[in-house]
Amino acid sequence: MTTSTPPTRFAPAPGGRRIAYCVYGDPTGVPAIVAHGTPGSRFQAHPLDASAAAAGVRLICPDRPGFGETDPVDIDDFHAWDGDFTALLDALELDRASLIGISGGAGYALAVAQRVPDRVERLVVACGMVPGAPASATRGRLPVVTLAYWLARRAPGLLGVLLTRRTSAPTDPAKPPNGLPESDRLVLNDPATRASTARDAEAALCQGPRAAVADMRRYHRALPDPLGTLVAPTTIVHGDLDANVPVGVARWLHGRLPEAELRILPEAGHLFAFTDPTPLWHALLDRRH
Repeated sequence: MTTSTPPTRFAPAPGGRRIAYCVYGDPTGVPAIVAHGTPGSRFQAHPLDASAAAAGVRLICPDRPGFGETDPVDIDDFHAWDGDFTALLDALELDRASLIGISGGAGYALAVAQRVPDRVERLVVACGMVPGAPASATRGRLPVVTLAYWLARRAPGLLGVLLTRRTSAPTDPAKPPNGLPESDRLVLNDPATRASTARDAEAALCQGPRAAVADMRRYHRALPDPLGTLVAPTTIVHGDLDANVPVGVARWLHGRLPEAELRILPEAGHLFAFTDPTPLWHALLDRRH
């Protein structure tokens, strides 16, 4: 059962900015910071609240720069989130924390783990897109997602309009996007999930679509530093039926991080954590199946 939404909190950020965030799960549990997907907000982790509490995880989900109520930054690469990550750790009086990069937030989580490895206890890449992944790794992706990435580079203004319209338009529960696996269709047909994702989407774009468009535009470029420089203990968790970020992306990332553990979830789609987030907690707490 989804619990009530925790209050929004604020932390100071570099340059006189502020970070908005929510805390879910066990307030005394193992701390983990979430890099939410695209578009997304501090509410994206709300459906994981009860499960995180049962697992003994303190889940801290901030709005990334330009999303929700977190002020934007003038940095145009995946290190745009580095300063906020360390500022949030400082505000929470944490020397280190684990880090979960979800979907479009994975590139930022990877970048943070490269740049400030001493502050990352463990990295979990969950259904994550990876900067610079080749077209061969994304084979099987939903055409509408491929189109969105193309528009981000070639017609960003149009993509911004489409994202805004999609967020403001009511979702027909009988018509999830074509091409989704059955597991994701069941998630999107659930009334509680629809309400949660609608709130997340509305909050995500409250400053406009610029941050979301920038996220998608950046993914065609590799990270500034080679992936092989990552030293944090890393687990890649991915559904084998993911149609938003095909499992080929996870396999491609694992090929460049041979020390990382790759956990492929059978019959699971992009939204596996909505129905069973246990693989996240296993990866985060280094528990084996």
